[in-house]
Amino acid sequence: MLGAGTQSNPYIIQTPQDLHNVRNNLTAYYELANDIDMGSWGNFTPIGTSSTRFKGN
Repeated sequence: MLGAGTQSNPYIIQTPQDLHNVRNNLTAYYELANDIDMGSWGNFTPIGTSSTRFKGN
């Protein structure tokens, strides 16, 4: 993934695999580069909890 995971240089999520990998480091900073269709991933589990949902950045 592009970026460093910091507030000033977040990881840039560009692919379904990038989005899937977010769950491996929930303390980093992320930004979506575009819309990502996770339909091909079957039972994709949403990232975060009801109080800390991933909202795209």
